[in-house]
Amino acid sequence: MNLFRRGDGEGTLIGASPVSPFDAVCALARRQVEAASVGDFDLATRLLEDRQILLRGAVSAVTDAERSAIRETLELDRQLAGLFRERMLAIRAQAMGLERGRTALKGYGRAVALPPARLEARR
Repeated sequence: MNLFRRGDGEGTLIGASPVSPFDAVCALARRQVEAASVGDFDLATRLLEDRQILLRGAVSAVTDAERSAIRETLELDRQLAGLFRERMLAIRAQAMGLERGRTALKGYGRAVALPPARLEARR
């Protein structure tokens, strides 16, 4: 059984020998954490679809070795969720900083209204 990782480039081979779907999902989870760790959240998100495809084909009877892969995948998912959370908080903080900057600029940019100049007309 050949398993391909579509999200990391069409047809990238992740296993040429028979591999449990759970081991393949675990390998994808490792790639997701690696990608997210270096800031490639787009790749980490694309790989979710590949995991879903593999899990659809998984059998209901799970071996002890597969249980280990499932546990590791769950731990990797916790790490991945933490990385996404950190990124979202960073984006939020950046947006809040931009809003504070805009507010400050608006405050500095206000012109003080001066009374109209009075001209004395001579006739």
